[in-house]
Amino acid sequence: MQYILFLPISKMVTIMLINDAKVFGEVVRLYRKKQGATQVQLAAIANTGVRFIGDLENGKPTVQLDKALRVAKILGIKIEIPDDHRIKKAGK
Repeated sequence: MQYILFLPISKMVTIMLINDAKVFGEVVRLYRKKQGATQVQLAAIANTGVRFIGDLENGKPTVQLDKALRVAKILGIKIEIPDDHRIKKAGK
C-alpha cells in the first residue's frame, strides 16, 4: 500500500508516495533538519525517546505508529490516503 504525503516545503507543496518505513524516516529527518531541530529537541517535544526518533528516521519498520504519527504532526507532515485506496463498503 502506498500513502501520499503532502509536504509544504517553502511555498510549494510536494506530493510524495511513501511505500516503506525508510522513505517515511527520510521525510521526518528532512522536516526536522529544515526546522533546525535536533533529535533530542524533537524527542522532548513529541514526548518520545531520542532512540525512537533515531529508529524512525532510519526507517525501522517496527516503530510504534501512534508515536510516528505524533512526530509527523508536530513537524507539519500531512498524511492522506487517496480516495481510490480507501476501503469500500461491501456491495458498493
